[in-house]
Amino acid sequence: MSNEICGILLVGGKGRRFGRSKLDIILNGKKILLVLLGELSSVCDEVILAGRADIRVEGFDVKAVPDVLEDRGPLAGLVSGIKTYSCEKYILFPFDMPFLKR
Repeated sequence: MSNEICGILLVGGKGRRFGRSKLDIILNGKKILLVLLGELSSVCDEVILAGRADIRVEGFDVKAVPDVLEDRGPLAGLVSGIKTYSCEKYILFPFDMPFLKR
């Protein structure tokens, strides 16, 4: 049985624009990763962190998966997320746009 809605949060990339790991960025006193996961989790049956498999987030039931195609950009993250869960609909969101609202 497939889930109705899966959120795919793109967390891959080298973080060149940020100058460090995106996952550690704090905005308005909150980690961007936690804000985005909270928003996606409120509207999605499953949330997938696409682009890196080494991420664990306490308090969230998310699956982290590596890109199936290395160095191919955001579309590789989309493919990775789709291969992880079979869903009727997907919400794809880039990590570097932290103002996601449900």
